[in-house]
Amino acid sequence: MNKSWGIISIILVILFAGVLFMGCSSSDTSSPSASTTTASVTTAAASTGHLYSAGDIIKNPKSSSATALLIISYDAGADTYERAYIYPNGDGSWGYRMDSKTEKISRSTIEKVYTQKVGTKAVSAVPIQTPTPAVTPTQVYTTQTTTTASATATTASSSAPHMSSIEPDNAKTGTTVSITELKGTNFQSGVTVVLVKSGTTINATNVVFSSSSLLTCTFVIPSGADVGYWDVKVTNPDG
Repeated sequence: MNKSWGIISIILVILFAGVLFMGCSSSDTSSPSASTTTASVTTAAASTGHLYSAGDIIKNPKSSSATALLIISYDAGADTYERAYIYPNGDGSWGYRMDSKTEKISRSTIEKVYTQKVGTKAVSAVPIQTPTPAVTPTQVYTTQTTTTASATATTASSSAPHMSSIEPDNAKTGTTVSITELKGTNFQSGVTVVLVKSGTTINATNVVFSSSSLLTCTFVIPSGADVGYWDVKVTNPDG
């Protein structure tokens, strides 16, 4: 009889020790799990911060345009950037603005398209001015006319058009988009504007010659148009 109680006591002690061991094991495994969760939350929160600040100059690396965007400010509440166009000086440094116009664009759109930061300049230090275009030999076209009476030749020269910005610069397939500002230099009355991509062209309609530096027009984007970046081509009536 005494021997049976001894066996039962040993079994109870073993079971009690097993319960203690399982409790400790459960407590130990919960800490690493809590630590991992906290680190993950911190990382996710950090990734939602905006990339650019006032004065940052950013570009779309897929575009060959010399124009860039100047970040004016960031609105955390609306999650939008206020931006303006900025142009390079003659020596390649940044830069100046052609006007005081700004526009607010969603942070996700700006950071998805304009992924290259090319400089920083205080917004107040960026002047608003009208540039004096520099004409290079490759931009000059020459025609010759002959006067019969004097048998002398005269030469007339004109400068090729140069684009600096287009607003708006995006559209959806199957829609009509009105270009309110196509800016540049050396535009002539009778100018034509087209979009070009992989041999396909979309001709602009209602092209209005406002000045040698400003055009407006309309593009009807087909529903089957290729999605992606298109080149803008401006041609003066002199070719």
